[in-house]
Amino acid sequence: MRKIEIYDDYHTTVIDLFQQMQKLKLPNGAPLLRKDMLSPYYKIVSNYFSNNKKKISIDTAKNYFVGKDNSQKEVKITEDRQLFVIVPKKKD
Repeated sequence: MRKIEIYDDYHTTVIDLFQQMQKLKLPNGAPLLRKDMLSPYYKIVSNYFSNNKKKISIDTAKNYFVGKDNSQKEVKITEDRQLFVIVPKKKD
């Protein structure tokens, strides 16, 4: 299976975008994406993306998607890799 290749070790930038998408709300205030389980997110990163033609291990991806009630410590994305901000479209 071919994967979407992320260049120059910017896999954490892609992960940051997934984290932002988890926080998006619809106009009625409901979440855009259900996030009662975090495994789909890290599985997407691991299964469908590569980092400089190298596999992104599921354990590496999992470190960025840790629930609040989990004792595992979440790895934070450094500010220099937070390159984009997803913002809602303004209503006309």
